[in-house]
Amino acid sequence: MAAAKLVTEGVSVSMAHPLLTERAADNSSPFEHRMMATPERAGGWATDTWSLMFHGFAHSHIDALCHLAYKGK
Repeated sequence: MAAAKLVTEGVSVSMAHPLLTERAADNSSPFEHRMMATPERAGGWATDTWSLMFHGFAHSHIDALCHLAYKGK
């Protein structure tokens, strides 16, 4: 808490990157967005399916670094 009081200015840095939608050697499960629609006779509903595998090499999440090993550690 004491260290936070010493901060006088700062810069916000995004860690975001575009969603990877192409299959590749390091991305066997690319991001997918599928849109489905039922026939008008069934009500004409539309739905979306979003698919993203967080535990891989291409996409990540905030605590991903604790899931990996580096040089045996």
